[in-house]
Parts: sequence; C-alpha cells; structure tokens
Amino acid sequence: MKAGGIRTLLYGGNANNLYHVAVSEYRELLDMLAEITKPETRVIPAIGPDYGKMLDQARILASTSYRTAMVLPLAGFTTP
Repeated sequence: MKAGGIRTLLYGGNANNLYHVAVSEYRELLDMLAEITKPETRVIPAIGPDYGKMLDQARILASTSYRTAMVLPLAGFTTP
C-alpha cells in the first residue's frame, strides 16, 4: 500500500470486525496497529458504534498518540 502512495488507513467496521472487539482488548489492538504500520502512515481507528462503548474507547484513545477516530455507524437498533 505504501508503494502505491497510501498514507492514511481507516481501521474499523465490518472488514476487520471491529464492531465485536471488547473494550478490554481495544488498547492492545491500538498498540498492535502502531507497531505494524510505518511512522509516516496515519491510522484512524474506529470507535463505537454504541455511545457507551464509544466513550470507553475514547478514554483509551486519549492516552495514545492517535489524533482522531472514525465513529462506526449503528446498523442495529434502528428503523426507517
């Protein structure tokens, strides 16, 4: 990806099943992402989708060097 010019990665959602990562495992996931990407690659991790999980993950993100997050859409408990 780097050779192709990609410098920003949105990490989350259905593709890597981040919806189901326990909050207790979130910091470990963030640390792993930081380790496997190059320093010049900007990684934007996902949080949520529910409000409580988002708050817990935001507190964890605040103690890292990540500068922003992508909020996952809530696909479940909604109606048209």
